Amino acid sequence: MTWIARYQHRRQIEQASADGTVLTDEVLEQAATEAEAGYDVDEIIARCGRGRPPVGSAAAEPFPVRLDPQLRASIAERADQDGIAQGELIRRAVRQYLKVGDR
Repeated sequence: MTWIARYQHRRQIEQASADGTVLTDEVLEQAATEAEAGYDVDEIIARCGRGRPPVGSAAAEPFPVRLDPQLRASIAERADQDGIAQGELIRRAVRQYLKVGDR
């Protein structure tokens, strides 16, 4: 591949959206026209939802904890085995240890 071809290929990658769509002048013009016309915010919210679903009975707050690398690796491995997120594994373990259910 010549340096010109490499440069052109790199420019194409740099000019692509997150989903890989090449951002041509036509694509950019269409996006600008759509933006200038305005968006239906209610429709966007309905399509995307609003943030994370609640965990438990109320909004949850982050709780930072320092874990040694071996414990962290064990959590990651077990969560992978169980097919759940690491945070969910930790929540289950704490509930079981404290003998409390979902609230």
